[in-house]
Amino acid sequence: MTTIIDVAKRAKVSPATVSNAFNKPDRVGKATLERVLTIAAEMNFQPNLMAHGLRSQKTGIVGIVVSDIRIAYTAQIAKGAQDRLRQAGKTALITNTGHDQKNIRSHLLELRQQGIRAFVMAPAPYRYDEETQELLLQMLHDGIHMSFVSNELASFPADVVLWQAQEGAKTLVHHLAKLGHEKIAFVRLPLNKSTAGLKRWLGYQEGMLVLGLDLRDDYVFEGTLDFESGVRAANHLLNLADPPTAIVANDDLMASGIINRCYHMGIRIPEDLSIVGFSSLDMAKHLSPALTTVGVSLEMMGGSAAELLLQRLEEPERPAQKLFNDYELIIRESTGTVKP
Repeated sequence: MTTIIDVAKRAKVSPATVSNAFNKPDRVGKATLERVLTIAAEMNFQPNLMAHGLRSQKTGIVGIVVSDIRIAYTAQIAKGAQDRLRQAGKTALITNTGHDQKNIRSHLLELRQQGIRAFVMAPAPYRYDEETQELLLQMLHDGIHMSFVSNELASFPADVVLWQAQEGAKTLVHHLAKLGHEKIAFVRLPLNKSTAGLKRWLGYQEGMLVLGLDLRDDYVFEGTLDFESGVRAANHLLNLADPPTAIVANDDLMASGIINRCYHMGIRIPEDLSIVGFSSLDMAKHLSPALTTVGVSLEMMGGSAAELLLQRLEEPERPAQKLFNDYELIIRESTGTVKP
């Protein structure tokens, strides 16, 4: 089936321009309009008539656009959103983008073409590229409703659910410092990949500086959001000539990889090394040792995003809301005092 993306590529215009050609032709220049309509006819493109009158439609289907459903962090947010939508009598259609913004655009457009006018973006990426921003703003202008998770998106007049990741990171550093740790390492995400990841990194630095602790370049390891990244981080940090006594991992899944590698290296936790994570995933309490972590109820975050979207459907003109969920420090077995 030919999509609006296919037509846009061949016509060398944006998907939003193709959308306007069919829905708001007065916004498109005459030559561009003729080219788009001609190419659409040649490609047998059939715009979905359900897209007309979206402002007054009430749909029972809501799209949940996730970055990677395989990751527990994302899955728990999506579940929370799905559960709240089900309570409201809505059907959730979950689509997975694999962290690819081209996929974000194509999935949104395909679902919109099918008449879906409400979306939960869970979680939103750190930064949208220009083409994706144009599409999102066009959809918001056309009456498509969206709520975002974990990204403030200051330039977007949309609802967003956040948690205080920067404060959470400072709390972890202070917890470790109270146990006598001064040599504290951090395993972070690439700084252009995640708003929450960036805030965790900033919170770690702020916590260290406030306490007068050294920020050492060799104590920072950049990885990805997976178990293997934690293994690689442990190999790097724990083979230093002067290894850290504690590690703050950007995510519980990374922390689990560090714990696993420590077991194989003969490093005892917490006797030889303390480890903390983020997100408070369900799996964290089942690790051995159980992981000290900070986070929020991810299902609650997803449910909050769905709730804001449901309110938006009832009151389309109300101002955009920014909702903060409280975080909690959960102290378990993976942290202890520094060995004399």
